[in-house]
Amino acid sequence: MLAVVQEPLSIAKENGWDTTGIDLSRTGCEEACEKGVRIVETMFDDYQADEKFDCVTFWGVLEHVTKPIEQLEKAISLLNPGGVVVFEAPSSDSLLMQYVKKRNVAPYRYIESARHITFFSRKSIDLMCENNDLDLEYIESNGLDIQTVLLYEFDK
Repeated sequence: MLAVVQEPLSIAKENGWDTTGIDLSRTGCEEACEKGVRIVETMFDDYQADEKFDCVTFWGVLEHVTKPIEQLEKAISLLNPGGVVVFEAPSSDSLLMQYVKKRNVAPYRYIESARHITFFSRKSIDLMCENNDLDLEYIESNGLDIQTVLLYEFDK
C-alpha cells in the first residue's frame, strides 16, 4: 500500500500490509520511522518507484492540490492490476455546502478557501472514474459538520 500521508500506514502495517508512505514533513517522516513505517520525504509529484502497489490512498490530500486529476492518474500508474485507489475529500454535495448556498453566508468560513482548492461532487467522482477506466466500488459521506455551523450562528 502506498499512502500519500502517513496516518493510515500504522493501521495497515498492523494488519499485515507492506506499506510505503509519502510525507513532506521531516518531523512526520521521523515519527513514522520510529513506528517502523517505511516513509519517503517528498511530494507525490516527485515520487518515483519501480514497484507497483495494490492500493494507493489519499487522506485529506486531493482537495489541497491544484491538479487532482493528474494526482489520480499518477496513482493509477503505480497500481498493480486489480489495484484500488482510496481517497477522502470534502463533498460539494454535502449538507454543509447546501447550507452555505441557502443562507448565502461567506463560504470561506466553511471551506477553508486558502487550503481547500477542490471539492468533489458525486458527478465529478463518476466522471473521474469513467475517464480513467475505474470502477467506483464505494462512496460514503460523513455528513454535516454541525459544530462549524453552530459556531457561525453563535458568532452573530
